Amino acid sequence: MAIRLPRIIQAKQILRRSTSTSNAAISGSVDVPKGYLAIYVGESERKRFVIPIA
Repeated sequence: MAIRLPRIIQAKQILRRSTSTSNAAISGSVDVPKGYLAIYVGESERKRFVIPIA
């Protein structure tokens, strides 16, 4: 089984972008209850969904 490095590098970049964005969102967002996850959907009109973690 071969490992495709370009895809791994691309995935790392996506994760870095998402964590930096989420850190900025966390500082200005309302608290999420323990056991839930806040998901933001959309680009121009972002909607926030709070989903229970099972």
